Amino acid sequence: MKHTRLLSFSSLLILAFLLPLAHWAQYQTPNTGVNWDMGDLVAASGGTVTGNATGGYLIHDDLILSETDTLNIAGGVLIAVNNAEALMEIYGTLYLGEEGSSTTIFPFSSIETYEGWRFESTSTVLIESVDFEGGGGLKVLTENFTIRYSGVNEQQHIATNNAALEFFGGSPVVFFCDFQDNQGSAISTPSNIPCSPLITSCVFVNNNTENTNRPQINLGPSLPDVPTILNNVIVSSDGLYDQVGGIACASLFGDPSSYIVQNSQINMNRYGLAFIGGNIDATVYTSAFTDNDIQGDPLLGGSGINLNGTASSSALLYDNYFAGNLWGITVQNDFQLDLGNPDITADSPGNNTFSENGNGGVTYALYNNTPSPIPAVNNCWIEGQISLYEEIEEVIYHELDDASLGFVDYSFAQCAVGVGLEENTAQAMTVYPSPASSEIRVILPPAFQMGDIEIIDLNGRSIKTVQNVRSEMAIDVSDLEPGTYLISLSKDKEAVQQLILID
Repeated sequence: MKHTRLLSFSSLLILAFLLPLAHWAQYQTPNTGVNWDMGDLVAASGGTVTGNATGGYLIHDDLILSETDTLNIAGGVLIAVNNAEALMEIYGTLYLGEEGSSTTIFPFSSIETYEGWRFESTSTVLIESVDFEGGGGLKVLTENFTIRYSGVNEQQHIATNNAALEFFGGSPVVFFCDFQDNQGSAISTPSNIPCSPLITSCVFVNNNTENTNRPQINLGPSLPDVPTILNNVIVSSDGLYDQVGGIACASLFGDPSSYIVQNSQINMNRYGLAFIGGNIDATVYTSAFTDNDIQGDPLLGGSGINLNGTASSSALLYDNYFAGNLWGITVQNDFQLDLGNPDITADSPGNNTFSENGNGGVTYALYNNTPSPIPAVNNCWIEGQISLYEEIEEVIYHELDDASLGFVDYSFAQCAVGVGLEENTAQAMTVYPSPASSEIRVILPPAFQMGDIEIIDLNGRSIKTVQNVRSEMAIDVSDLEPGTYLISLSKDKEAVQQLILID
């Protein structure tokens, strides 16, 4: 939905030149319950709004939609703002644009920007298929706000706006939108006002062109309704803005706050995703954090995910992918992290994959800089190889590296074999995935040319036997009840692994 800024159109130019000496004043609708369109504004505003649907409209000064009034702006029109100090203040009901018919709003001709849009707490707003190209951003104080199939691009970071789209409460909806080349963050909420936006299926590219220490999406505390960031792409495409992070969610004053990040791609930012503060409950899954290393200083950023807060904060991460960051995951102060819990009732499957995250010639999949232990079972710590557990130890920083830090339990790792057959036969066989629902794969270590697999319940009863397993083999477990089992391999030597089955 990104457009090159539209600076001139023949009909609008003709209209502007016909009225070069006119003086316009702001216009406020009558607050009598009118339901108007742009043609009605042209007729009633005394020149504040001029033009028509065919050639486009010009807004020459502040425009105020009163609380009881409704304005319907049809799709497929051009609207230019012809005054750098013009502000659109919406107190009433605004329907702007319509699906499948693009509307573009932009600063006209010689002015570079205008004050922007302010949606007051009394307003109800639906914006659909509208491209805001240039301007001073959108400040949203209402709890009744939806924008979809739209673009918010090249908005200026003026004194009254911290972001191109700034929310001040409620649960606004942002759906299938583009945010590109905005001077400040693309979307923000305040540090002291709870707000829970739903941001889904959007693209964020090169926002915060001021290149300050501010992410593309910058959220404060949440309401009980969980803010959800779903199916988005957040990228600094050229690597030019090396101070800019991907997403930050902060509860700096300890307000109870929950966040969900799902199915998103966060790529080539200073850092990928940060959770900061107290009383945070975060869940991140099925997302990819890649090449968030553009600043290059591991002391100032570079984490795929950074968790920094008190022990009252916790994060559950599963089914994510971390590659090419300076750090895969970093945990600071005493933020509690669950990367895969061995307790099946914890609903924490792990399944995170790590590939070539590191700095200074050292690989860091996980850096636990807290005194607390981290459950981290069922993850693939070194993508692309079947790793010894002693190799996995080399990519995790924890108690074994510094006695003041918490221990990371990375047992039952995927992509892994044991510490060594003679040293630890209990980890010599690889079984994945676990938890599983219908099928598992068993990889035998080189010392086992062939063996029989026996699945045993926790009461010691043999539940299933598969004979003459060679090298690597798929085993159907769909006939077994959910629960925890042991898998035993016997052929001159023994190896035992845990298996968790779920529905």
